[in-house]
Amino acid sequence: TRLRTREPFDAQDCVLIDEVVARAALNIDNARLYTTQRQAALTLQRSLTNNALPDVTGLELTGRYLPASSHDVGGDWFDAIALPGGRTGLVIGDVMGHGIHAAAVMGQLRTAVRTLARHDIPPTRMLSSLDAVVADLGEDEMATCVYAVHDPARGSWVIARAGHPPPAVATPDGTIAFLDGPPGTPLGSGAHDFGTQEVVLPGGGLLVLYTDGLIEARDRDLDQGMQQLAEALRPLGRPLDALCDEVIERLLAGAAQDDVAMLIARTIR
Repeated sequence: TRLRTREPFDAQDCVLIDEVVARAALNIDNARLYTTQRQAALTLQRSLTNNALPDVTGLELTGRYLPASSHDVGGDWFDAIALPGGRTGLVIGDVMGHGIHAAAVMGQLRTAVRTLARHDIPPTRMLSSLDAVVADLGEDEMATCVYAVHDPARGSWVIARAGHPPPAVATPDGTIAFLDGPPGTPLGSGAHDFGTQEVVLPGGGLLVLYTDGLIEARDRDLDQGMQQLAEALRPLGRPLDALCDEVIERLLAGAAQDDVAMLIARTIR
């Protein structure tokens, strides 16, 4: 705006105004582009992540996924797959990065897990195959993962990790421990350093899978987060959905700093 008492615009004023308008237009264009990309990432993530868990033999299941914010999405995911012989495969993973690319990589890994699980391959071979999938996507791609197979006939789990935080195991008497088996190397590293750990859980026991966004924050390290997770799991006898919600509420009292995925399985007596 310009008052009548002010001098008229000169050529230098016009150059300044042109520059202001050009910068404003660029910022508006960037905002529109960001919004478009975010909507595409959300659409892709919703289409690739089916959080409706199946009814499986010998287990009660529940899970949650929380994005870091309403403005961004990432590559955290979980899934449950029915296997031959009444067994069940559980998987949880975390793709490095955020946005549409991380969501796309997550979708490829989830599809690969479901395809390989139908061939009933053991956990270590599953992770080796996923490692090859991530390596084929490029040198800068990396992800962590846990794959666990439950056998209701034996009451046991066979669990393999690829650089992922250790699952928590809770027994009906209230004892909670974090698995200390082979941690493995992240997917995409090409190291193929994967081992398994077998865990026997009686009826009413819990296996808790989660991504690092649940336990890691600026004001606490991983050990503190794991300790808080163990405390939040007690008492174990609560309904599984309520247990899951209350754990997330206690550990994420403030704004989430990273995506969070959590999958809890309770063995049925």
